[in-house]
Amino acid sequence: MTILRRRVIDNTIEDKILTGMIISTRFCRDIEKSYRKEYFSTIYAQIIAKWCIDYFRKYKECPSKKIQDIFYLEKQNLKEADAEIISAFLSRLSNEIEQAESFNEDYILDKGREYFKKRSLSITTDNIKALLELNKINDAEKEIQKYRDIAAKSSGWVDPFLEKEVK
Repeated sequence: MTILRRRVIDNTIEDKILTGMIISTRFCRDIEKSYRKEYFSTIYAQIIAKWCIDYFRKYKECPSKKIQDIFYLEKQNLKEADAEIISAFLSRLSNEIEQAESFNEDYILDKGREYFKKRSLSITTDNIKALLELNKINDAEKEIQKYRDIAAKSSGWVDPFLEKEVK
């Protein structure tokens, strides 16, 4: 007898991160450094986050209400099920924004960075385990180094002795 186990995914923090990416330019700027598509656990979150980051990188601002325009333009490139989920999410988000008094940007930014670190560690751990099972020790060590490089880039840490930082 086969037992299916379903992993319950709590998307609350991902939804809050997406909300920040949609409505706050400062949030986009600050989260962009640690953003990686694979840190989001659902396809719809990955798609919306990519739209937000692409928009931010091009126009230097958050998409805000323009996210609906982006959705309508990109809808034909999506699977029907993904388009329905994204449409429902954006509708729910629009209602929440209208009802909410404010978005706690600093708190969600901190929680978002923490969540991304956790996801990065989880992904790295899974990759290392898989590589070790295949007896690819050098590749497993490379995964560790890759994680260190990502952690250093996204931490905001600077070397105070570098000439560019002294200026």
